[in-house]
Amino acid sequence: MKKLLILITFIAFGMNANAQSATLKTSPGALAFGVINACYEKVVSDNASFQISGSAWFGFGDADVNAFGIGAGYRMFVTKKEAPRGFYIMPRAGFTFGDASAIGLGVDLGYQWVWDSGFVLDIGLGPNYYIGLGDNILSDFDGIVPNVILAVGYAF
Repeated sequence: MKKLLILITFIAFGMNANAQSATLKTSPGALAFGVINACYEKVVSDNASFQISGSAWFGFGDADVNAFGIGAGYRMFVTKKEAPRGFYIMPRAGFTFGDASAIGLGVDLGYQWVWDSGFVLDIGLGPNYYIGLGDNILSDFDGIVPNVILAVGYAF
């Protein structure tokens, strides 16, 4: 019986070793623009994942901006690799509140690598349409800006 339990443990560990079903990522380059962010991605099928993110702005260039944002996206992986790896298309939506309040809608095209060690590299690009809200720094802004993804993280 003891040998059977040990065998089951090794099989379960081996199946989980390469089957990453979630990632946790951040964009270290965003710090140069006064932004701290984090993203959690959960695989929901062999070729799709759902992503939620949070961010905080503590200044942008010379502007003194304090704002927070939340967002969500649905990644569809179109390569023959199993999610969360490969080329993806991701429609997304987000909301920013504080000194810069806006609703953002967009779609990204990108590629995500996941190594056996769990290290994740995610690159992507896409248009983001912002709709400024309220009486703040973005209230008069409605338009398209690029969304650039360069994130690193860990898959588990």
